[in-house]
Amino acid sequence: KAQPSLVVVGGGANLRKVQGDFLETRLMARVLSVEGGVVQVEAGCTLRRLRQALQARKLTLASWPYYLDATVGAAVATRSHGSSVKYGTVADFVVACRVATSTEDVWYDGESFDVTAVKGVFTVVSLRCVPLYNVKRSVATTDSLDAAWLRTIREHDHAWVWWDAASGKAAAMALDADADGDVYDGRNWSPYAPEVTRLLGPPVAGEDCYTAQYAVPDAAADAAVASIQKIAGAGVVEVKFLPPSAMLPGAAAMCFNVYVAAPAPAWVLGVERALAA
Repeated sequence: KAQPSLVVVGGGANLRKVQGDFLETRLMARVLSVEGGVVQVEAGCTLRRLRQALQARKLTLASWPYYLDATVGAAVATRSHGSSVKYGTVADFVVACRVATSTEDVWYDGESFDVTAVKGVFTVVSLRCVPLYNVKRSVATTDSLDAAWLRTIREHDHAWVWWDAASGKAAAMALDADADGDVYDGRNWSPYAPEVTRLLGPPVAGEDCYTAQYAVPDAAADAAVASIQKIAGAGVVEVKFLPPSAMLPGAAAMCFNVYVAAPAPAWVLGVERALAA
């Protein structure tokens, strides 16, 4: 007999689309402890609330995802990330976690934890923190993006690229540790640099947006860029960077993200086929 499906709702972004039974985690939002550079929180705690708790203790995560209203559980489960080969994803900071299955609670430590193998719902997560540090932001542009340019950009501590695939033009924002810079707290990307906003054009409402993300190993980056460039009508593609992980063992990755108004136009499907190949 087929088991009933259960949708886990964290920050609530997809709540209005939930059908059937769902598990709400937003009331599981306490910061339980901060000791010895490790913070333990309930999985429904938002990244924004976590950031505030850590900042009061002069701590931070080494790298923050952009969307701070996501819950910690969701950020770990989806390997949510900023854009840093140096620091990685939120899942990389896990030192212990508790997962509820249909029959028991299972504790994982940092050595046994593999987010791709978890079968259950995160209820408690412990994350490794670092002392607050400062960063300075810089901007780089090119009129003809290629994989070689992307590899120079990813050398920054944090880097984020927007690429107009049709024209070849791209803009990158980077953050690098600098004692004379601003405190790194996950909000350093905003407001976007003018070079970026000119590429992005008018905003698209979140509920009307289609997104697809593909992480390709560094060795395949040249082919991925060339494939996207050949697709007629390709729009602005976001590029981020990740270190080797359980998803791509032994290989640093470039992540190509497509954001367009829904329903997805034909060229998005072309991007999907090109990157899948």
